[in-house]
Formats: sequence, structure tokens, C-alpha cells
Amino acid sequence: MTRSVEAQVEPSILIWARTTAGLSVEEAASSLQTKPERVQSWETGEALPSMSQLRRMTAVYKRMLSDFFLPEPPALDALPHDFRRLPDGVAFHYSKALRYQLRQAQQRRVLALDLADDLDASFPKLRGTIGASDNPEQAGAKLREFLDVPLNAQRTWRDPRLAYNGWRTAVERAGILVFQAAGIPTREMLGFSLSERPLPVIGVNRKLRHNGRTFTLLHECVHVFMGDSSLCDIDERALRPPREQKVEVFCNAVAGAALVPMDALSAEPLVRIHPAKPRDWSGDELAALARGYGVSEEVILRRLLTGNRTSSDYYQARRTVWGSPMDDTSTADPDADFKRNMPQEVVSDLGRPFTRLVVDSYLNSYTSLSDVSRYLGLRAGQVPKVQELLVRS
Repeated sequence: MTRSVEAQVEPSILIWARTTAGLSVEEAASSLQTKPERVQSWETGEALPSMSQLRRMTAVYKRMLSDFFLPEPPALDALPHDFRRLPDGVAFHYSKALRYQLRQAQQRRVLALDLADDLDASFPKLRGTIGASDNPEQAGAKLREFLDVPLNAQRTWRDPRLAYNGWRTAVERAGILVFQAAGIPTREMLGFSLSERPLPVIGVNRKLRHNGRTFTLLHECVHVFMGDSSLCDIDERALRPPREQKVEVFCNAVAGAALVPMDALSAEPLVRIHPAKPRDWSGDELAALARGYGVSEEVILRRLLTGNRTSSDYYQARRTVWGSPMDDTSTADPDADFKRNMPQEVVSDLGRPFTRLVVDSYLNSYTSLSDVSRYLGLRAGQVPKVQELLVRS
């Protein structure tokens, strides 16, 4: 019987690959279909895994085979500031899926910068900053200006999907990569941001409905312009330390002000016909106002509360009815139709700027077809379809 070839890997690399995947020894052993004692023996150097076992690790730890033959573990990328924390300082768990999405986002940012350098391409420089002491209404106006989204253009995005895509295009045009994160429950994460410049990154949970994605995108955009790398659940009802709570409330307020300018809302016929004092609003009224801005009814009601056009009691009562996006345990995917069209799903999740860089690098012979396939997570035969989708845009 032929003996399996042993993989000459450094134990420290095996520990690095497992821990950055967010797995304990026991969890890794279960996924690798072996015993914890064997995993420990590999990581202490008492034994070497076979090449077949190492290939299994590439799938379990979500690493390339070449990563396991590095001479030493690379420096770890810092995790974004966790705004999900509880007041006693205990942070939410970073699941394997969340760690993977964060690592992928960091790697894609570096790749995009490298590809742009090869192609002699450049990215727009972000315009200005937002400070934590800024007035939220003024900061919202600045954010809209930074993203260059005229109100008359926004009013054409009455469908939630159109609104999300419109704002996403504006954010990407401003010089920020936007990725959609898959496989993470909304109760764990709604969005994240990596604020390094040039080319910051925003991640949005794809399980959110499009109105929720739009608000999350703008919320994370505020973090980027504040220079914060963040991991957020956005819900102001969540318990967290005072500093995190203050920042999250501020980011929500600025995002709302950017999406629905107060002067425009106050000039709406539905708002003008009522006395300028707190009142209850019917579902039909809220829905009509929400359609005009391509936002959720909750965003509209929150803006009405900010403008003293409704009461805090009524707002809280409606929020109880609507619930929190963090309460959603549904596995439904608003983009489930994309699963029948993998290239379209990839372009949607990775964004057109990143995808176009990868394809352009291939067309200019800087990148091989196999590398393009790996970067996009597609079979090589599907790359031409991605090219077609990019030409249409």
C-alpha cells in the first residue's frame, strides 16, 4: 500500500490558519474528520499532515494551498472595531463565516490596489471627513454632497432595489469598494467598514431587504468618513457601552439626514397639510413618503420624529410592530434569483469596480484566466459571461 506523502509545513502556519478561521481544535478536527489529538500533534510538530489532509484543510480553513507553505505566519489584519459589544465588555462571537468575509474583504482591497497599479489606474480620493461632534443634519448634507446624489435623481429610485443600487453606485464612484456578505445571519452582523485609505471597504449583509441594505450602506459610509473601521448591528435598542452607543446613534442620524433631507421632507404635500406639531401617521402616509425617497417607512418616521412631527411614544410603538432587522431569523435571500445565474451573483456581491479591475487585468495579460477564476470564485468558462455583464453597465 502506497504511503501518503507528508506535507512539510510549519506548525505555526497550521495554528495561524485554524485560529484565523475562527475554529477551536475540536471544531477543526470535526470538520477535518479526524481526532483533536491528531490536529494537536500537527500543531506541535510531533507529526506532519499528509498532502491529502492538507488539501482538506484548504477547504475547511478557506485558505489557498500555497498559504500553508509560507515560512512563517503573516501579520494579522486588525479586526474592525466591534460596535455590537455589550456594556460589560463581552463582545459578540466572530463566527467562522464572519471572519472569512472580513478576511476576504481585506484581501480583495489589497488585490484591487495591486491590479490598479498594474493597469496604471487610479481611484477617486474621498472628499472630506465627518467628525463625531458634527451636527447630524449638516453632516448628512455633507455626506450627500460627498456622494454627489442630487435629490431629483434619488426621487427616480422609487423601487427599493433601484434605490439601493443607485446609492451603492454613488458610494463606489466616490472611491469605496462595496461588497455584499453572504452566509452571515443578520442577528450577527448587518454591515462592516474598513476605513483604510485609499480604497476603503464597506460590507453589507445580503440577507437584508434592499431598504435595509441602503440604510446599512449609508450608516457604514458615515463610519468610513469618520475614519472608523467598524462592525455593526445598527440597532439603537441594543445594549452597548456609552461610547459605542453614541457613535452608532450619530451614524444612524447622519445616514437618515442624508437619505431624507429635512427641508425636502417638510416641503412634502403630505407633511405640509398637517400642523407642524407631533401627530400619528397612517401606514399609507408613511408608505407614500417612503416611496418618494426609496427608503423604509421606519426611516421616514424617524425623520418625522427628528423634525418634531411625531411623538416618541408613537415612533416606539411602530418600531415594536416593525421589529428589528436583528430579530430576523429568516434564511430567505432577497437575491435568491441570482443563484440561477452565478456570474450575475458574483458581479452583485463583489461590485462592478472590483470585478472590472479583475477582468481588465486579465484582458491586458497581467492576470491568468485561472487567477481570474479564483479571484471571482467562478469556473473559468463563466468569465466571458462576467465580461458581457460589465459591458452592459
